[in-house]
Amino acid sequence: MSMSLFAPAQTTSSDHALTAVAHTSVTSAASIAPVACAAHVRATPTTVKDDPPTSPQMIGGWLAHTHLVVEKQGLGSRYTIGKKSQSKAMDRFIGRSIDRALATLLGRNTDTDPQPFSSGGLEAIAMDALLVTAAEDGLDTGPHDLATRIREDDEATYSGPLVTYIVQRLIAFRSTFKEAAITVVPTELQLTKTDAGRARARSMIDDLTYHCGSHQESGNANPAQPYRAHVVQTMVTATLAKNATSPLNKYADSLTSTYMEGPRAQEREVPALMLALVVTAIHAVLMEWSRNSKDHFSGNNVEGAFRSHLVMLNALKDRKPLYYHRLTHDLFQAATGAQPLATHGLSNEEIIAATAWDAITEDDDDNGGQPSI
Repeated sequence: MSMSLFAPAQTTSSDHALTAVAHTSVTSAASIAPVACAAHVRATPTTVKDDPPTSPQMIGGWLAHTHLVVEKQGLGSRYTIGKKSQSKAMDRFIGRSIDRALATLLGRNTDTDPQPFSSGGLEAIAMDALLVTAAEDGLDTGPHDLATRIREDDEATYSGPLVTYIVQRLIAFRSTFKEAAITVVPTELQLTKTDAGRARARSMIDDLTYHCGSHQESGNANPAQPYRAHVVQTMVTATLAKNATSPLNKYADSLTSTYMEGPRAQEREVPALMLALVVTAIHAVLMEWSRNSKDHFSGNNVEGAFRSHLVMLNALKDRKPLYYHRLTHDLFQAATGAQPLATHGLSNEEIIAATAWDAITEDDDDNGGQPSI
């Protein structure tokens, strides 16, 4: 099967046959009290539910459109979403939930920063997507409808498989950043598979210079040009604007300017969270190169780098708003055609303090005092 992770929610029932294995310890649903389950495998309820009379619209005390087919895996307590067996209504709901979860991962429909590199963070995104989508689709009409069932039915055989399936889709999307970086970073940064090449990668991480632009005279990294490195622009294009369904194109109408003075208020920007994901992927490949080993693009391997970059970008937005706007708008235009950082021993405050803030210019001329990308 071939489909874009950012294509509109047109998933088929066979799509949901992927390996959505749910454990009974799904953290995002751990506090939900289990109730009677009328999925493919019925669990013993721990809470008595007053079921309405049986009718063609009801299955096991729940409205028929909430029915979810799951398959038990082995002898344990793990279940997957069934193969080619969901109703059209359930298939559409799962597809829309995935689409919303992916948007949340990129910060498009939330006021808080998601946690894209922690297991609990992804599960929270998935559970929220399920409940919000149910509300948006009018599936929260009462005690027997979908929203209630997600909250109250047996976790192992209902919310668990749904959450786990969506989490797997989020992980698959997240991995596309790393996959692009594996190709882009060594070429852009001229890394070689030698001791010297590994030392060069290590130096870029230690000096925090891999995302910086270059001095015109020496070609050395310039701390006064954060996130102006050509490798950043190449990665933004490769991950966020590869095709019509990529994030910068898919969400173009919702992208806005953070600089609200004059005509620049209408200029679209690459959001900070998307940019932080891009630069974290660069960081991850440099770490692997310096160690001559491969790491998973998850957990503590990259969480520190992601958080530090997000802190830095938000500080840049607050302290140098015009520079930040020009940077992110230039990246948007160029892309669309129109050891974690903490390994060096510095805190986020020290990283910000080490930045050459006074040297970052904000001249509002043709190139903003910076070389164009």
